[in-house]
Amino acid sequence: MPTRTARTIWSGEPSDGGGTVQFVTSSSPAVDFSRAGRVGARAAGSATPEELLAGAHSSCLAMELAALLHDAGATVHGLDVTADVTLSADESGRHSVRDVLLEVSGDVIGIEPAAFVDLAQEAGRTCPMSRALSDVAVRVDASV
Repeated sequence: MPTRTARTIWSGEPSDGGGTVQFVTSSSPAVDFSRAGRVGARAAGSATPEELLAGAHSSCLAMELAALLHDAGATVHGLDVTADVTLSADESGRHSVRDVLLEVSGDVIGIEPAAFVDLAQEAGRTCPMSRALSDVAVRVDASV
């Protein structure tokens, strides 16, 4: 499997600095980020590492679930996956990602709703992003 590359450029002090994430492999548009946007209630017009992680995780789960559904004989017309990645501070003030909620709904035929939910749960355990985050509580809410 190929290696994918992103590059981050940062400037300034931690409290007021900012940076840009460049997606080298895909040449996708660069994304700005800042610490102020990261720890505030709103992202202040820039992305955060947690939002980038949420995008990676939701897209990974969608691909994994689509493959599992296909293998089960279902026809997937569409999947809608939202990832909520929560950044929280411990008692010392260090920030960590401790919780991910994946919400999944699907426009799928040829599979019972309970089987869809089971496969969504399996995808939540087995997609590469979930496995990479094995120390993080990853939960999946699914509906069809």
